Amino acid sequence: MALKKREAWLAEIGKVVGPVTWSTYNPGSGQHMYAELFLMRNMNENDLWHRVDDAWHAAFLPQGGLVRRRSSDEAFFVVRAYEVACVVWPAEQAPPSLWKHKSSASSLTWIAVFDLEDLEEIPVEWASPLHMFLEERSRTFR
Repeated sequence: MALKKREAWLAEIGKVVGPVTWSTYNPGSGQHMYAELFLMRNMNENDLWHRVDDAWHAAFLPQGGLVRRRSSDEAFFVVRAYEVACVVWPAEQAPPSLWKHKSSASSLTWIAVFDLEDLEEIPVEWASPLHMFLEERSRTFR
């Protein structure tokens, strides 16, 4: 019985060759689907259905940039901006004027953006750890 099931399964799987004749996702379109799913879940959990027309603001966040949400004073590095949501890494400020990935964050997270006025871009200059060490050292030994 198990052998017949296996042979039938292999015969069915064997048909899946050649050019794709059905709709399928590639990694990029799959990520857009996740962004849309996050937006739907966020609107449902927070009863924000009236803001659905404003979700396009997420597309304007600077990829690779640092933004701060004024309403909650949270900061994020924008990893990727999609049409309706963004993948971000929470950030925190370290003295004197350094920004780093938030140590308590264990993974990337999604955010929805319904109002660009609630966000401010923080200008950043990327630097290697060695550069930062040498800069700090030069300040210390003046």
